[in-house]
Amino acid sequence: MLNRFDRLKFKQLSHFIAVTEAGSISEAADNLFMPQPALSRSIRDLEEILGGVRLFERARKGVTLTSNGKKFLAYATLVQSNFETLSSGFVRDEGHTGGLVRIGMGAYEGYTFLPEIIGRILNRRPNAQFNFMSGRFNDLIGPLLHGKLDIIFGPVNSGALPKGVRSHIVAQSKPSILVRSEHPLARQKKVTLKTLASQEWLVPVADTLPRRKFDQVFLKEKLQPPTGPVEISPSVLMIAILRQRNLIGLVHPQLLSLAADSGELAELKMTTNPFSWPVQLTTVDRRHPSPAVDETISLIKTMFKDQP
Repeated sequence: MLNRFDRLKFKQLSHFIAVTEAGSISEAADNLFMPQPALSRSIRDLEEILGGVRLFERARKGVTLTSNGKKFLAYATLVQSNFETLSSGFVRDEGHTGGLVRIGMGAYEGYTFLPEIIGRILNRRPNAQFNFMSGRFNDLIGPLLHGKLDIIFGPVNSGALPKGVRSHIVAQSKPSILVRSEHPLARQKKVTLKTLASQEWLVPVADTLPRRKFDQVFLKEKLQPPTGPVEISPSVLMIAILRQRNLIGLVHPQLLSLAADSGELAELKMTTNPFSWPVQLTTVDRRHPSPAVDETISLIKTMFKDQP
């Protein structure tokens, strides 16, 4: 006797996940490079296979998951993730020198910690393959949950973590305090936190852990934290802005070489630098990582084991 689940196709799971991520069948169809009627038919067939349940509430502005849709999403993403993990494991088994590692990262980590991490992985696995996606934590958590990323390295969540996600701070990075050489503070031998509180800044993005930690430095001394005028994630772009405007920015020391030779920027001196940036490693529970991914996670934890 033919079981209705015999009609289920793996691509229908991908179609369902794509519609969930886009919140719109038409947008998901564009993302999948397929006609909208074909995608709608695929979703209807999937609902019929599942016993006639509705997976989406349909409206003019898009679709939202029903309660059954939310339940099915957990299973669909798990199946997709396990197949992708299995595939990357096959790459590694072909000689033990390869494997696929998909990393979500912030712009800051891409220029600082990751080059050393990737170099160490390639020393062990010269044929390893990498996929990188850059963004804030909220941009990367969806792809991680849906199996398109193996880990998120760097960006820190600002709220509660989704169920099944595990993260911990692996490092506290000390940034340099940077200004234009023409900035009035550049000529001072020592600057105080009170002086910094009265200046214009490149501040960390609002509603993030780095911003909260930045604000706490000033609040601890009963000072009003600077609010801008520019909000930005740590990146090379900060240096470009600092070259043009009399602002203060927190820049990773490894990025200073981009401006050191020109003399356009100067590092401010304090008795004690009170600023730090947390660096977080985020993974998904109940997912069986490929050997290459497992080795990358272990390497990251080993590199930063002495960090607070």
